[in-house]
Amino acid sequence: MKKATLTALKASIKHWEENAEIADLDEAKISIGDCALCGQFFYFGGCGGCPVAERTGKNRCQGTPYSRAVNAEKTNDLPAFIKAAKAEIAFLKSLLPPETAP
Repeated sequence: MKKATLTALKASIKHWEENAEIADLDEAKISIGDCALCGQFFYFGGCGGCPVAERTGKNRCQGTPYSRAVNAEKTNDLPAFIKAAKAEIAFLKSLLPPETAP
């Protein structure tokens, strides 16, 4: 994994760790502009090179717990959001190279 990709992945993990600690859904940050990986890889039409897209074979974090977080935020379900955020952290950590600690 390239150094810039690893840096963005670690930043995304930290971002979701922060999301998992919110006390109110108004504090949730789940847009493309909030994600270091999206900042590096998202473009109109795809997510080429993003380790999330490479794992799932899908764009825009489809096939990850992110979708559950979005749904929980839309339905104002804080416990479900926290649960989805923690699942997203685990998913993102699974993308780290074996020799890398978060």
